Amino acid sequence: MTTTLNAPETRIDLSDAGMWQGGPPHAEFARLRAEAPIAWNARSDGHRGFWAVSRFDDIAAISRDTALFSSRNGVISLDDFDDAQNDKRRTLLEMDPPQHGKMRMLTMPGFSRRGVGGWKRTCAQGSPRCWTIWWAQDRSRLCRR
Repeated sequence: MTTTLNAPETRIDLSDAGMWQGGPPHAEFARLRAEAPIAWNARSDGHRGFWAVSRFDDIAAISRDTALFSSRNGVISLDDFDDAQNDKRRTLLEMDPPQHGKMRMLTMPGFSRRGVGGWKRTCAQGSPRCWTIWWAQDRSRLCRR
């Protein structure tokens, strides 16, 4: 037996990069927060859709309940991957406890004052070289949006 869910839907495909070229679709997000804070976003490109959650309190509650709401199958990429592909490309943002905590402990030293401080010399040495290369090239092309 198949159950059909009559859920609210977005009016635009939020995964469509073209919808964001003029900035975030503020009107749609305002409508969603007021009328349908959790809405189904069907994809216009044939990929699997996703739930769009637009209220802060809902996002915070979902983020804390990893038993019911998992990041494991992706939060960044909106492409369809199978479990094996997801396992190979998973980032820290796509991990649930306890894997997330273990990976976070491995990466924390690189974000400490000492870890970030190690980049100071590298950046200071590289910046003049980067500016020289940029200045010698077509600056107008590089500055265009």
